[in-house]
Amino acid sequence: MTVLREQSERETKFAMIAKKARENPGEVFTSLAHYMNEEFLTNCFRRLRKTAASGIDGQTCGDYELNLPVRIADLYKRLRSWEYKAPNIRRTWIDKEPGKKRPLGISTVEDKIAQRAVTDILNNIYEQDFYDFSYGFRKKRSAHQALKQVRDGCMKRKIRWVLDADLQGCFDNFDHQILRELLAKRLKDKWILRLVNQWLKVGIVDGQTLHRNTKGTPQGNIISPLLCNSMHTVG
Repeated sequence: MTVLREQSERETKFAMIAKKARENPGEVFTSLAHYMNEEFLTNCFRRLRKTAASGIDGQTCGDYELNLPVRIADLYKRLRSWEYKAPNIRRTWIDKEPGKKRPLGISTVEDKIAQRAVTDILNNIYEQDFYDFSYGFRKKRSAHQALKQVRDGCMKRKIRWVLDADLQGCFDNFDHQILRELLAKRLKDKWILRLVNQWLKVGIVDGQTLHRNTKGTPQGNIISPLLCNSMHTVG
């Protein structure tokens, strides 16, 4: 009952954050880190896809769960004391089109928990700033809804031509400094900004090669869709 009550209280607070962000487009949020307590981190772990591939440390969700309370307590301590350092991610390549491959970044279980927590917190703010016609990687939105909007627009406005365009390497190529400036319009919490900056500059291990990320955000990271969408906000 205690866990359910804490979850209900957190959801109520998140709803208040979303309401505040929606009603005050110029509002800058300075204190959000306190929402990331041990119970919230545990909930974030429970929501991870347990069959997902392991990160650079080879640890699975099953391994992490064996001593979950202790692991979560240690993660929380390092996060709040500013000792946490985002680990390197493992890059793998998956087939995209005939003859082409797409890079996929795989984080450790622990880093996925931290990313899930920060993403859940920030989504309450930035969801209010995204364009209504934006459907990619957003909660309760799908490609089917996007197609319906295109169809409805064509029918109402008698549109005869539809231009199909794709941003090549959208996740891989946006400028970090521009993203930081956009995030700063809404976010001044130094603790969360520090974590986001770590995920932007994370080391990428591709086979035996290690390189530091200097632009974009690795596809596969939980927080990457939010960061990518944040490059296209109303503000």
